[in-house]
Amino acid sequence: MFHFSGALELISHLLNTFGRREWCQAPNSPYLAAIYQSIAQVGTLNTISKVDFINVDSFKLLMQVLSGLPVKTCPDGLFSKELAEVLK
Repeated sequence: MFHFSGALELISHLLNTFGRREWCQAPNSPYLAAIYQSIAQVGTLNTISKVDFINVDSFKLLMQVLSGLPVKTCPDGLFSKELAEVLK
């Protein structure tokens, strides 16, 4: 995962900066859904969740990416299906 640090840091920054803007604030925002779908399709986070050991640099990067995700719940109190796919 550490080879992707530049790309993941950029994604984290964009999510943190633009995902919290007014036009992305709706729980079912199509803009956030597209970003979440992209992250889920890459599968990096899903792959990491299945390994037994992760090195310190990758763990720090993972925490940075996850801390940048703007997590919103739908009116029913659940995550959107796209966000749920990223977080599983």
